[in-house]
Amino acid sequence: MNRNEKRNLLKQRIFDAAFRRIEKNGLIGLRARDIAIEADCSLGSLYNAYTDLDDLILNVNSHILMMLSESIGQQPAENLDPEENLRLLAQRYMNFAYDNYNLWTSLFTHTMHDNTPIPDWYLDRTNETFSKVIAPLLRLRPDLEQEEVSQMVRTLFSAVHGIIAINLQERFMSISRGALEEQLQNFVSIYAKGLTVET
Repeated sequence: MNRNEKRNLLKQRIFDAAFRRIEKNGLIGLRARDIAIEADCSLGSLYNAYTDLDDLILNVNSHILMMLSESIGQQPAENLDPEENLRLLAQRYMNFAYDNYNLWTSLFTHTMHDNTPIPDWYLDRTNETFSKVIAPLLRLRPDLEQEEVSQMVRTLFSAVHGIIAINLQERFMSISRGALEEQLQNFVSIYAKGLTVET
C-alpha cells in the first residue's frame, strides 16, 4: 500500500467515525479528539486529512445531502402532475427527516467558525439537492423567469422545512407523524393551486 492509499484509508476512517458520531448524537458535543480516538489516529493525523473540524463536518454533510437527494428521488415523476410531484417531494423530505433526524439536523445546525465562508463546492451540492423542486414549479408557472422560480423554491422549502422542524422539535403543539403528513400534503396542494390561479 503506497502513501496515497494509506492517506485515503485514514481519511475514510476519520470520515466514518465522524459520520457515526453525528448519526448517533448530532453535532452536540462533537469534538475532533473524540473522532480521532474512534478512528484510531492522532489528532495531528486528523488535521492532516482535513483542514479543520468544519472541513470534516462539511464533507459529512455533503454525503448526507447525497443521501437526501437519493431519498427524495433523482428526477420528478413525469407521470404525475406538478402538484402531485410537489406533494411527493414534501412527503419524501419529511420521511428523511423523521428516519434520519440527527443527520438531517446536522445540515442546518452547523455553522462555520470565525465567519469563514461556506465553500462553493458545498453550496453547489446544496443547490443540486434542492433543485428537484424547480421542474414541477416551472410546469405550474412556465411564464416566470428562472430567478422568480428559484425564489419560489426557497420559499416553499422554507415553509415545508419549518413545518417539519417545529413538529420534530416538539415546539408549540406537535402532532403525530401521520397527521403531519396529511397537513403537509394539504399545505403543498394549497400552495400549488394558488400558483395555478395566478396563471
